Amino acid sequence: MTWNVWWRFEDPKRRREAVLAVLRELKPDVVALQEAWSDGGDDCLARGLGRV
Repeated sequence: MTWNVWWRFEDPKRRREAVLAVLRELKPDVVALQEAWSDGGDDCLARGLGRV
């Protein structure tokens, strides 16, 4: 599955939860995210989703 998550628009926490809900529903074997954000610290969408 590939997905352009549109970087960090709107509320990042709400967007992260929405992305996670879709991934849980679809259960893809492989995910490639485009425009996934990272602030260089702990706030990294791809890393956070990978831990779930």
